[in-house]
Parts: sequence; structure tokens; C-alpha cells
Amino acid sequence: MASALPSSVATDALDDVRMVAMRVDSSLLCTEEDLHVCVSLYDDPRVHVDVADDLTLVVGFQRKLYTVSALEDMETSKSDGHIASLRVIVDMEDVHLEEKEQVTDVKWLNRELFCVGYTSGVVRIFNRMGDVLFEQKLHTSAVQKVDVNRNIATIIAARRTSVLLSSETDMEGEFWVLYADSTVAVIQMSEIVAKLKANSTVFGPAQVSKFRKFLLRDQKDVVAAFPCGPVRPTIFQSHSRLGVYTIVSAGSAPFLAFYQAGNDQNSIIHLAHIATAIASKAAGAVWNFATSWGWRQSTDGEEQANYTQLGAGATDAAADHVPAPVGATRSIYEDERRRCKALVLSPTGRLAAVSDTLGRILLVDTARMMVIRMWKGYRNAQCGWMQGTEGPRRPLGLYLVIFSAQRGIVEVWRARYGPRVFSFAVGNSAKLFTQFDPATRRTKCIVLSKTSDNVSELIELKPGLPNASILLKYFTQNKLQEENFLLHQLIGGLQAYVKKRRVDTTQALEQDALGPLLVEIGGLSSSTTIQTLLDVLLGADMALLKTSFLLKALEKLQLALKNGFTSRTPTGPELSLQWKLLWQHRLVSAFSGFQTEFERGKRVFTSMVQASAREMISQSGSEDQQSCPLPRILPWFELFRRAGLALDDESCTRMCRATDSASKLSAWEFMEFFSMPFNDPDLPRRRDILSLFEVAESKEEFLRNTFRVLKTPIFRKFSNSAQRDCLFTFILAPVLSSVFAVQELQQLHSTLFLTEEVTTSLFIEWYFSLPLGAVLSLPPPSMSSSLQRWLQPYFVITDVEAAIQQKSEDNAETPYVSTENYVRRLRDCPPSLVEIFNSCRKTPKLFHAFVLSEHCGWGEKQSAKHAEEDTLGNYSSVGGGARWLILQDCIAKTVHLSLRLGKVGRLSVDAVELVDDIMRSLAVMQINDGHEVGEDDVAVQLSKDHVEVSVGDDGTDGWIATMENCRNAAQMKDWSAVLRAYPQFSNQNALCCFRIGTLCSAWNAERSDMHQLEGALLELECVKSLQVKAAMAAFIWERYIRVHVVTLLAFWEDSAAGRKPQRGLQPQVTRRFFGIIRDLLTSLLTTVNAISSARVVLTAFDENECDSERSDADAESNEDDDDDLVQRITIYKMESLIQSVKWRFQVKDLHLVFRRQWPPSHETSALMQTLQGFKLDMVSASLIASHISLIMLLDSFAATEVTPISIVKLFSHHGRYLCRSDSFLISQPIAQESEEEATCIKQDRTRFVKELLRHDETLGFRLAEAFGLPIEVIREEHVLFLYQSGRDERADLAIGKMQRPERLVLKLGAIARARLSLILRRMKTQAEYAVVMSMLPADVFAWVTSDTQPPLVADPLVEKLDTTPSLTSTHYLLLQCLAMITPTGEEFEKVSAMSVLVKDVIRQVKRQL
Repeated sequence: MASALPSSVATDALDDVRMVAMRVDSSLLCTEEDLHVCVSLYDDPRVHVDVADDLTLVVGFQRKLYTVSALEDMETSKSDGHIASLRVIVDMEDVHLEEKEQVTDVKWLNRELFCVGYTSGVVRIFNRMGDVLFEQKLHTSAVQKVDVNRNIATIIAARRTSVLLSSETDMEGEFWVLYADSTVAVIQMSEIVAKLKANSTVFGPAQVSKFRKFLLRDQKDVVAAFPCGPVRPTIFQSHSRLGVYTIVSAGSAPFLAFYQAGNDQNSIIHLAHIATAIASKAAGAVWNFATSWGWRQSTDGEEQANYTQLGAGATDAAADHVPAPVGATRSIYEDERRRCKALVLSPTGRLAAVSDTLGRILLVDTARMMVIRMWKGYRNAQCGWMQGTEGPRRPLGLYLVIFSAQRGIVEVWRARYGPRVFSFAVGNSAKLFTQFDPATRRTKCIVLSKTSDNVSELIELKPGLPNASILLKYFTQNKLQEENFLLHQLIGGLQAYVKKRRVDTTQALEQDALGPLLVEIGGLSSSTTIQTLLDVLLGADMALLKTSFLLKALEKLQLALKNGFTSRTPTGPELSLQWKLLWQHRLVSAFSGFQTEFERGKRVFTSMVQASAREMISQSGSEDQQSCPLPRILPWFELFRRAGLALDDESCTRMCRATDSASKLSAWEFMEFFSMPFNDPDLPRRRDILSLFEVAESKEEFLRNTFRVLKTPIFRKFSNSAQRDCLFTFILAPVLSSVFAVQELQQLHSTLFLTEEVTTSLFIEWYFSLPLGAVLSLPPPSMSSSLQRWLQPYFVITDVEAAIQQKSEDNAETPYVSTENYVRRLRDCPPSLVEIFNSCRKTPKLFHAFVLSEHCGWGEKQSAKHAEEDTLGNYSSVGGGARWLILQDCIAKTVHLSLRLGKVGRLSVDAVELVDDIMRSLAVMQINDGHEVGEDDVAVQLSKDHVEVSVGDDGTDGWIATMENCRNAAQMKDWSAVLRAYPQFSNQNALCCFRIGTLCSAWNAERSDMHQLEGALLELECVKSLQVKAAMAAFIWERYIRVHVVTLLAFWEDSAAGRKPQRGLQPQVTRRFFGIIRDLLTSLLTTVNAISSARVVLTAFDENECDSERSDADAESNEDDDDDLVQRITIYKMESLIQSVKWRFQVKDLHLVFRRQWPPSHETSALMQTLQGFKLDMVSASLIASHISLIMLLDSFAATEVTPISIVKLFSHHGRYLCRSDSFLISQPIAQESEEEATCIKQDRTRFVKELLRHDETLGFRLAEAFGLPIEVIREEHVLFLYQSGRDERADLAIGKMQRPERLVLKLGAIARARLSLILRRMKTQAEYAVVMSMLPADVFAWVTSDTQPPLVADPLVEKLDTTPSLTSTHYLLLQCLAMITPTGEEFEKVSAMSVLVKDVIRQVKRQL
């Protein structure tokens, strides 16, 4: 035997690293066909071998099982020369096998039990004596491989407590069966043990009722499938999901695949299988009981046959289970030719060794699902694993054992990246077996090698095989490999500790386990290894480590990295890594501080969150409660309760969840909330960042400036609201629970570079997400209040001298200043308070806003008093907190309006101030209450019944008394009460306009119903002001109508161009729509003309009065200050309270003025401002008329089948001014079209109107009038067309409307001659009228039928339009011609002759009939 050891290792030392356990004679292994032919243990694929941890060998071949143990070898060594022979323990007669059923695989479960798989799909478990203890068919396909999974990471979730506490550690794990069709069946070993213990010989072999079956898809020729570890958790999970693990399988296309499957037993119990198993066993028991009493006694063979029949039914029942298909989550493709031959997992499952058909061995990291190492030139190789010692201070090392049949040697390599530490020759016939020894809790590798024809020896590799001197020498020569070795030792130690903590979460941090790791971290020097270890430390699976250890580890890594480039200039990646470590260390340090403060105040904050709003109200309203801070809002709560508002809103549940999440938050999850700009590899290349790093005096300054320069937000974007709530609660909850935590929190916020602007916005968002009970449970404002301590920096007055100077300048213009300070400005509001003020006025959470404004007002007032005392009265505290008092009054009015308008919980102070929402709600309520269009508005009479709503002397609001009798929300809703309380809303024109807007919006939502649009038009007629009426009509057109007209216009153009429109029209709805629009535009045109007429009349009077008024106005304006130029409407708004506004009165009276002036009047609404800004002087009446013509044109298209014509031909300027934005306004005069263009347009219009008249006379004449065409001329042509087409009845009616019908007499005579000529020619061709024709005068007949002989040349269109002319109608037409024609001349004679001729023909025809 040749050795491949280094020269430093002597040959006689082989016995110290490997041991020959026994020699085996396999000559008994023969085929059933020829007992004299021996079969090889190594080359025949039908031979299946496995070795137990006590070195007992089991062999399965065809239908037999053989065994031999090392103990037997020792007993027979004296007589047989140290060679033990295989012996049969299970023969064909011992187990009732099906025909052609053979062994496919064998596997030891422990030292006493082994499992055998068969081609029939049956799995049997035998003991060492060969007795069948378990028999079950889990699937219909042949068994390909059986194995045992003892990886704690994949079975701990499903292990039972009884197994964990038992002493049978060798029976822990899962039993895996792989079938030929890629199906995997999994049984808990504890389930098998329980069944074996509970089973009785009466029922035959044991069976299990709980198992799992998976179908591995997306892979071919699967040769092995094992669970390799849990599914990697997400960044917000502290550990992997229980019940889900990763499966790695080897085969082809792809040669490696990873799957995710569950190991929850309860979800996969098949009830039908349980019922079958129970029924089979019960039937067997009853049968045995009956035979014992002598009923149907039978021979032993019959009994055995009966047992076999019952057992087979129970055995096959589980095979009907349908496996759950699972798809590959990751696949590894490299070469289509590559096929895996074997796959062996390491003891921890983190690594897998794979041998393929291309002579390569791959080392796979199963956690990262990637190949990390490859050995080439190892054809027909086998792999195994073992754990070896590496010194007294180091844990067991993991080693990969490789046997290459081509080389004939066994090699031992240090995993993952270590060197080859041992090798020895065994020949080209050998097998490797990896076994776990439960006694020593380590994994060992056993080699079965061939020494002669039928003799093999069993070699056990000892744990002392890796020589420490060899490892040390190798690592000394290669520092990087040594560092990699150290890195893997660190990673392995961390992972081992985490797994131990996962098993026992109550275990405290052991200094002996993690202390040495911290020391070894300092030995790292390469930035690559530091980055790798950092990635491992920050992985989600390390969340079981304590934060203190992570903080110390980051410090060690910073020091190690710094020591690595003390004597050289760091590279770009090293700088990036250094900056990343700085920022992550700062985050972890801040997390530790936040966690400490959160845990201190968690109990108080939780009690505040869980406090019920109703309980707080009842406590505040009790007589013995003396510290109620907000008595003003107590009546509001009662009214809100009657209105049906849920005081204990869902935010309580949401905040409780956020508190629980914050309690479980780890440092790893905390870091994921923050941005990491230092991950950018190009960052060190930026000169501005490098200059910051070079000139920064401290690390904190560099990080702060980097975020500032990069303009990167501190926080990442949150994927959901739960993450946001968790973080905000974690970093802000102590604000409300502990006054001593506020200063510490502010320092921590500064540590994370959270500016005052950022923290203010975070606080506002978090505060308004608090449940109402938590807000009400806040203590009243005081210096010992934690909330007041948090807000205190916002009230610091930094401009005292400037405020004193400004007050002096304001009072300098006053001739006399009393002893009482005459302050006309509010103190400046810092940006943070401005943001808080704006949030309070914009939020619909009025109670939150009121409580926060109470605290802000108190703090601002106290700050002003302290400044006044410090300046000995030079700085006045008058007006301190005035803006917050005004805000509270506005909140009170908002509460009143929300109750009266039925908008509880939906109104904000800002919404009320904008007025539009209030006016719109009033309009909706009026419409819903049955307001009749055109009736006088009740608002006109309500101004005299004003109700005072401001706060009274007793501290309660005046409107509370008006709602005492209201018991529900329906009784509270009263729009008339709103108008009585707030007369600034009671304007008829404004209410009409808002009702119009409401009706138009309702119509726009469902455009098929024109009732709302008609109602809006009726409301428009009720507007008294002509200016408002015209502006509102134009507003309706621009806001709601124009876009639909444009759509219909496009439909018209498509039809005119011959294109098929995408959608059709509903003629009735469309015509009704056009009628409403025509009325709207007509009303607008009438109003504009009326305004123009009135303007002309009043021009002279206005010029006379204008001069005197202008002089008075100039005198008054000179007396006002520059600050008073701001309009009164804009001054009395909330935004003016946070601006530097100089008031006309003392600021101490400002809240009284706001009580009278707020909310603003209807004139400030956006709608009324829009209407007031409508430029009537730019309205063009001609454009309105053109749009009316357009609507009528579209109406004719919808009403008839007239052929459409392009708008370009019918309107001037090619229709550019139609339906554009601001359709009726012109900024400059429109150029007149040329005479030629006007003529063409007139011709096209006339032509279209003539065609329209043939379909609808009413629409035709109406459109002709709108187009400005000559009606009489068009009527004449229309009459002629009617007579030409034989529609004499309609023509007679039309000719009666003509002013001068005699102008058509000659043309009518020509039409009559054409009809008579057509009739006579047709009669002449028919034999029955021959007699009649012979009696007619020849000269008249010849003249009539000649058509072209004058006078009265026959009209050629008659023959085309009237194919069946009537003789009677022609007679009446000739009579009309005789009545209108001059009774002289040749025309009169011819008409008379035709009349006589017609009479004769009619008489002769009647006589003939």
C-alpha cells in the first residue's frame, strides 16, 4: 500500500490516523441463477451496502440481505485468520415479496435497526436479527434511495418534546425515501419509534399514519435529495420560518436544484389512510379472536395467508397519497452533459459534495445555493465527510473525504478552502460511508476497500488524522489561506452558537463561547475577509446574537481594518468598507440606547395606548377628578358619542401591534430602516467625498457631511405602514412616558443625524397616529410633563433684542403709548412650530390637534414670561400663546360644523377655512332636503336669527346649548342652523352656484341621467347677479361640458372623414344633452348682451361719480401703513398667525377679532373667487353664437341621417376657436376672414342646410337662422324640392309660409309640365289607354311631351325625384299656378291648356273605369 502523506509523516504513523476494523469475505454473495458465480461488492449496481456506526455491515442483493459485524470478526479471528464472512439474515422465504421484487437500497437507522427499500415501493425496517418490524408502501414507484436526516436546523421545528427528553439520541431526525419518479416521502423517526413500541405482533409489522410526500419538479434523473437547512429569513425576521426548509437534489438538467418544502406533520395527515390502517388492524384482531374460540380453524399456512392479505391492504393504503408538487426555487446549470452521480451532505447541511460524470467534484454552499470549490480529474469518485481534531483550543474541523477510483487513493481535504491534509492508497475498488456516532456526537468516515478477489477490509478514519503541524506549516506559507481558515473558524463558531441558541432560546450569552471569537476577530487584516465576516454578522440568521456582542464585533472590525492600512494608503473598497463600518456601528450603538429607553418607559406607554377614551372621559368628568386639563372638549365627546363616532378607534390596535413589534425589534432589523449610501463602490472615487474625509475632524462630522452632500435621506422608503409604525414607536415612545428620557432621546436622534426638521415631522406623524385614549391620558401641561420637555426647544426665544426693537418701531408712530404695552405683532414662530401649527389645522383628528395646541400654547406663554422677566419687562409677553388659543377656537367651530353638516371626523380647520367644502355640504343638504329650484333661499331670512357660537365666560362653547336635545346624528344635521350661526355663508347667489356645481358633479358621475344637468340649468336662472350668472354659465361649460362636446365633435369629424367611430351614440340622450347645452349657451349669450347694454347705459353716470370716489379713496389709503395693504380677507386666516403681520389692534384682542371674523365668508371660496375673476369684458358674443351654431349642427347629426360635413368647411378660421380652453374669451380681436373664404363657408352652409331640410325642416330652418343664411331663399328652394319629389302636401304647407310665392309660379309650371309629360308618355305605351290618347288634342299633347319646347321647359329633376307622379296632384298644382300667374302671355295659355288637358284625361280615365 502506497502512502501519499508528506515526507514529515512516517509510514508507521498510519495506524494512528486510520484503523482496519475488520476484514470481510463476500464469497457468499452469489446470484440466484448461478450460485457458483460471486458478485462484486463494488462494481455490480445491484449490490447495496451500508455500515453502521459500530462498523456492522449490511448488504442487500436481489431478494436477500446479508450482514457481518466487527464483533463477529473479533470472535472468529483466532480460527479464521481475521476474516469474517457475510451471512444471510433475510432470505426470500423470510419476507413475502412480490414477484420480481428486489432490494434497491439499504440504510442503518441506528445500531439495532436498518431500513431496506424495494422495487415495489415498499419500505421495510429490520432489526439485527432480520425480523420485520416495519412495513409500508408509501408510493407506487420503486425506491431509489433511503437515508436519515439528523440535521438539527431542519428537524427541530417538528421534533417532539418526548424525543428531546429521551435518551434515544440515535433515533432523532427524519427518515427520507427517494423514489424513481422524483417523489420524496418523509417520516419522523420519533413516529417510527412510537409505532414500533406500541405495535403488537397481532397486527403484523408497524405502520405510520403521519408522513409527508413531495414531488420534485423541474429536474430529471434525481439520484439524491436531502434537506440542507432552513429557508433563509427575510430582513425583518429574526430567525427562519418554522416548518419550512430547503431541499437540495442532484440529477440532471439541472444537475443541482433547490426546493422549499414544509415539515408540518399536522397539515398532511391523510384521514383515509388512518381509517384504512385502523380497519385493517381491527379486522386482523377480530379474526384472531374468533379463531381462538374454534371458529373456522385453519392450518398455519392459511393463517399466514390471511395475515398477508390483510397486511397488504394496509401496506398499500399510503401509496394512494398524492405528493405535493414543489418547484425549484434555484437551479444550477453549467453543462447539459453534466449528470450527478452522488450527493453527500455535511453534518450541518451547510455544505454538499457532489460528484458528476465529467470527473469533477463540486463543493456547494447550500445556504447561498452556489458552488464554492471544484476538484477536477476525479472520475468515478465518491465523497464522504468526517470531523477531525485540530488542537486543544479549537473545535472539531470539518473535512471532505474523496475516493478516486481512477487514482486508487483516498484524500482528506480541509473544508471549505483548506489544503489536502492526508491521503492513502486503497486500490481502484472501494466505497465510502459517512456515519454519525451518537456516543461521541461526531461524524466519521469509513472506507470499505478490496484487498483480494472476495476479501475486503473496513477502515475507520480516526479524528486525529489532520496533523496540526501540517496545517500550521501550510497556513504559514500562505497568509491569505490562514486568514480564510480563521474566517471560517469565526463563521463556524458564530453559526454553532446561533444554532445552540435556536434550540434553547433561554440560554444566556456564554463568555467562553463568544469571548474567544471577539479576540480572533482582531486577527483579521484583509478587507475581503472583514467584508465577508461583516456580511455574516449582519445576516438575518445572526439575530440571536446579543446587541452588545454585535457592537463589540463592529468595533473589533473597525480596529482590524484600521490596522490593516496604517502603513499604506487605503484603496477605494477599503475606504468604502471603513465608512460602512462607521455608520453601522453608529446605528447599532443608537439602537442600544433606544432599546434601553424604550424598555424603561414601555409599561407606562403601553398603559396609555390601551387606555379607553370613554374611561378617560368619565374620569375627567367625575367630581373627584381635580386635574382635568381639557374641560372644554368634554361636551364634544358626548356629542360625538351621540353621533355614532367610535371613540376607541382602530389606531389603538394598530399602536399595540407597533409596540409589540418594537419590543421584538433587533439591531439587524433596525439597521434595515436606514439608508446605506456607503454601499456604492464609486463613492470613494468622488473628490468631494474624499475631501470631506480628509478635512473632517471627527468621524461623526464626516458621516454627517456625507449625508448632507449626497442629499440622501436618513431613512429608507418603508414598504408598509407596519414598519413605519414600529420604527416611530421605538424611537419616540419614551417622549410620552418619561421626562428623564427626553434628553437622552434627543441626543440619540442627533447621533443618527436626524435634524430638528426631520424629528419634528416624525413626531407629528407618530403623534397623530396615537389612539385617542393615549392622547387624553397625557398629563396637563407643566414643566414636569415629558411632552412639554420634548417641545421645550421649540419655544426658545433667540431674537429677544430684535423683538424689542420691532416693538419700538411699531409704537413710534403712535402719538401716545399707555403704560400697557401696545403690541401689534405676534412673536415669530420658528419653523418647527410652524410645521406643528400647520399639521394641527390640516388634520381631521380635532381632539389630537386640540390637546397638542394646549401644550404648545402653554409652552409658548411660559417662554414669553421667562423672556419678559429676563429683560425686566422690555420684552412683552402679551400675545404669548394667542395663536394657539385662536386655533382652539377654530377647532371648536370645526367640531360644530362637522356635527351640523354630518361630516364627523372628516373636517379640518383648513377645510373649513377654505369654505368650499362647507358651502358644498350646505348645497348637498339643501338638495337632499327637497329644495325646489327657483324658490327663495331661506338663507336670506336667516341672517337676523344669528346664534352666538363662540366660547362663553364659563369656558364652554355657545353652540353646545343648541344641540343638547339632539340624540343622534340625524337630529344634529341642520343646514339652516349653520346659516344662522355663520351668516357669512348665507348668500343666495353663492348657494345657488354651489348647488349648480353639486348637480353638475352628480351628472358628470353618471352622464346618462340628464335630470341633474337640467336642474343645474334651472338653478342658474335663479342667480340674481348678472355677472355671477354669466361667470357660472361659462364655468359650467369649461368644467363639465366642453370636454364632452369635444368628444362628440371628434365623433362628427370621424364620420365626415369616412372613419368608423370607436363608440356609438344614443340619439335620445344625445339630443337631450344638446338641448340643455343650447339653452345654457343661449342663457349665457342673453346675460352677456344684457350686461353689455347695462354697461353702456351706466357709463356716463360712472364717469361723473368716479372722480369724487377716487379722491376719497386716495386720502384713506395714505393713512394706512404698508402692512395694511394686505386684504382683509387674507389677514383673518390661520396662515397669517404664523407670519410677521402688523395688526391694526393689540394682539391681546386678536382672538376676539378672529372669533367674529372666522370662518371667512363665502367670497373667499375657490369657486366664488374663480367666478369673480371671470373677465366679462373679454367675452365675445360672436364666439358664443358660433358655439350655439355648433351645438345645433351636432344636434342635427344626432337627430337625422344627414351626411356630416367637416367643421372646417362650416366655420370660419377652420374652427380653431371652437371648444378651446376659455372658449368665450378673446385677448385680442379675431381677424376677419376674406371675402372668398366667407363665400365658400356660406355656400357650404347653404348646401348642408338644404340637405338637412330634406330630413328635418325644423332643424334645418333653425340651423339656417343660426348660420345667418337668407331664410326666404332657402325656403323657396326647399318648396321646389318638395314639388319635384312629389311631396305636395308638405310643399303646400311650406308655400303658405312664403312671403312672395308668385315668384315660383314659372318653376312650378315647369314641374307640372314635367309630371304631365311623364304621365302621358307612360299612358301612350299602354294599350288600355289608347282610346284616351286618341281623344286628346294633338298640338297640346305634342308640346307637353316634347319637354324642351318653350315656354315652361320641363324640370328634369322631376323624373329623377318623382318616379310615380300623381295626376290629381298635378291638377291641383296647375290650379295654384293659374291662381298666381299673370293672366296674360304665352305661359298663362300653356298652363291653362295643361289644366284643360289634365281635366280631360282624368274624365276619360274615370269614364273608362
